[in-house]
Amino acid sequence: AALDYPVRGGILAGPISSGKTATVLGLLAAHAPHAFPAPAADPFRLTDAEKAACFDLSTTTLVMAPAAKLSNWAKEVETFLAAAQLKIAVLEDASGLSARTVADLQRCDVVVAAYGLFSCTSYTMRVKEMGQD
Repeated sequence: AALDYPVRGGILAGPISSGKTATVLGLLAAHAPHAFPAPAADPFRLTDAEKAACFDLSTTTLVMAPAAKLSNWAKEVETFLAAAQLKIAVLEDASGLSARTVADLQRCDVVVAAYGLFSCTSYTMRVKEMGQD
């Protein structure tokens, strides 16, 4: 099925060893603009007018994973998508988030974050601070 509009965001979940990592790496490879140029008629590329009409578009992919798998994710991206030269940020805890600004994260192609990051009080406080940057 084809859509007449670009789709943004999504959730991929499943049992262990069901191919989630390979699926996400394939999607990253397919949409890494500086390493894998998209065809001219790519429906995921918006014109400047379309961008102006929308909220702030981000090309950063957020991957949430168990803390024990964060370094694994970074290695997988670097190993299988080396040609794409993707910028990766790994956020293990709130201190990793505190060291970055919204602009820092927006410059990344992939942000890999631990599940626990989003449930701590310091995360909520940092999000409020970042909104004021």
